Amino acid sequence: MNKLFTLALLFSVHLLTAQEKIYMDQNYENVTDPSLASYYKIEEKIEAGDADIIRKTFRMNDSISAIQYLSFKDGKAVNEGRHKFWYKTGEPFYEIEYKNGERHGELIARWKDGTKRRHDFFKKDKFKKGTVWNEKGEEIEHFPYWIPASFPGGNAELQTYLKNNLPIPEKQKRGTTVKVAVIFTINEEGIIEEVQVIDGAPRWYNAVAVQVLSNMPRWEPARFFGAPQATSFGLPISFVK
Repeated sequence: MNKLFTLALLFSVHLLTAQEKIYMDQNYENVTDPSLASYYKIEEKIEAGDADIIRKTFRMNDSISAIQYLSFKDGKAVNEGRHKFWYKTGEPFYEIEYKNGERHGELIARWKDGTKRRHDFFKKDKFKKGTVWNEKGEEIEHFPYWIPASFPGGNAELQTYLKNNLPIPEKQKRGTTVKVAVIFTINEEGIIEEVQVIDGAPRWYNAVAVQVLSNMPRWEPARFFGAPQATSFGLPISFVK
């Protein structure tokens, strides 16, 4: 395990001499100021196999976080091949296989001591079968490794909440729709944070959209390998009259 980690670090040093660092915050969004970064990535073109690019992600202490492969389909980058991820402390965490941007093949996860944590199988992005073990090595009831964040009661209740809480100004013409696209963070406790307008309308609509979303009830947070996880969520909002 130490040998693997050392080799990964040595390889990273080699790449740093020729490749540009792209800094990212804790949500993997690009930032220009390294002092605001939690990670950096280095991307390199490759010629062999189905992938076009290999992406290596490192934590700011230069320890390896992930190795991913990407190919371009219709001008869009999609996941390809076997992706590998490491714990913050350096131990291998999990590997997952992709084909044409879809999960296809095995997902193998391990606890920090190297024992198996999960072994799932996917075909064309659909879960087929799998086994989960606890830290004692005991098989437990299977659950998805990734569960997206959800509004209480689901999407239908989310739409009801927006319909009941979005005011429509008198001056908006009847039969018209004003759209605002937003992105926000749902933290580990399900609380809404960092609401941002990414495709706006007149100022009043933007401000109201941010206020209404900021006042939403707590969501059920996303879960990653069973643990609550902060995640970003994009949402189009329509003011319909």
